[in-house]
Amino acid sequence: GADWMGNENILGYPNGLDKKGYVSTPALKLILHAQANQRIPHFLILDEMNLSHVERYFADFLSAIESGEAIPLYQGNQRTDGDLNIPTDLMLPPNLFVIGTVNVDETTYMFSPKVLDRANVIEFRMEVDDLTNFLATPIKPNLDALAGEGEGFGSAFVEAAGDHDRGIPEKSVKDKVDKEMTKFFNVLATEGAEFGYRTAYESGRFLHFYNELHK
Repeated sequence: GADWMGNENILGYPNGLDKKGYVSTPALKLILHAQANQRIPHFLILDEMNLSHVERYFADFLSAIESGEAIPLYQGNQRTDGDLNIPTDLMLPPNLFVIGTVNVDETTYMFSPKVLDRANVIEFRMEVDDLTNFLATPIKPNLDALAGEGEGFGSAFVEAAGDHDRGIPEKSVKDKVDKEMTKFFNVLATEGAEFGYRTAYESGRFLHFYNELHK
């Protein structure tokens, strides 16, 4: 929402009128469900997430991603939302994946390096062949036909995402990548836009899974 300033829209807040109550959100309930079912991937999808400053309402998430520490929700005695017990602090489970859609226009905010450094950005662009094919058969895709088709990959997906030892598979490939990454770093450094360790690490992981999927 365009009025999101803090994390309450994501993580909820303790009920000020009820010392035992907590006002939860669908996002918080999803995270708690992910904690209880860690072999199943859970996706938190935020549509048009840059209508507000991501650095503000998502600040706790960004810190937790960096530190691996829990996010404090409240202090004191146990609070609940109906039958749902709310913990005093929230550890982001490894099977939680956050996806956000982004539009860039006069109504939105750009991402800061702090956000981009913790994200994988995929930009979708139309090719002329895509438009030509659509105009030839302008039908809406049947998304219902895709429902549940990836169910069998859930556990393997979570396991692969949590295996941080996976890197560039072959030494010959790694040597080439290391050389190219150093070139990129040196060029960007001349403009004060050099990248850090995480970018190099994530690039290696991307190449690993790219290689796995193309075998």
